[in-house]
Amino acid sequence: MTDTIQLPAESAKNTAPRPQPGDAVLLEGECLGAQPGQIAIIDGTHYHFLGETEVMLIVAYSAYREEINGHLIVSCSGGPYPFVDERDLEPAGTRVCRFWRWRDYRLPQAHDGVEYQLEVPLWKWNGKGWWDRHPREETRQ
Repeated sequence: MTDTIQLPAESAKNTAPRPQPGDAVLLEGECLGAQPGQIAIIDGTHYHFLGETEVMLIVAYSAYREEINGHLIVSCSGGPYPFVDERDLEPAGTRVCRFWRWRDYRLPQAHDGVEYQLEVPLWKWNGKGWWDRHPREETRQ
């Protein structure tokens, strides 16, 4: 990735009432090796994968973000964090995050990605995971 561009804060202007793929999340608890204060991105690939309100957070991320034919595509790689329930995220302002997209015509080619920064909604996670809302039943013997 060679070039860096600055795009307008489109996402922050239209802050959604609920977390969306590509939004940033401030981690307040320690889990799976991530540190408190670390920033995660809501992954679009696993958005609502386990249920209507479940999202997956990705830490130490590389996030592809591009609008194609009016649809926002967000695909993250990095360290997976747990699935969390949207109800455990609260608005915390905005944050500028780094994303990337294909340079021209969305044709993937080696070294043809463009990094850019975008101000996105920021959410604060209360530390509860999917497992807290869906505990396993004890196995009876």
